[in-house]
Amino acid sequence: MTAFSACLSTLCLSHTDAAELLDVSVSTIKQAASGHRPAKQWMFERLSDLFEMVEQAADDIIGDQEDLDDGVAFAPLTVNVDDILLPHPSLKRAALARAMLVLGP
Repeated sequence: MTAFSACLSTLCLSHTDAAELLDVSVSTIKQAASGHRPAKQWMFERLSDLFEMVEQAADDIIGDQEDLDDGVAFAPLTVNVDDILLPHPSLKRAALARAMLVLGP
């Protein structure tokens, strides 16, 4: 697995999702993910920006859940994924997954 591929996985991004968010072709993403063509520095910088957005959204979810906490385990149904302010559904899933990992079952 390349570093670029690991970044995509961390953000729950498919090659198509990444191409859309980075405004490049799917072929470019596939080549960078496989190591056949190195990812450009700006691609990593953009993924880093997206990761920071996901982290902030996850922190917001965690804070909201802690505000609702009444001793009951985290219930994903109390999170409306549509309300997560991120530019792509995959990033919303990444934020929810991170929050669930932090809060636990």
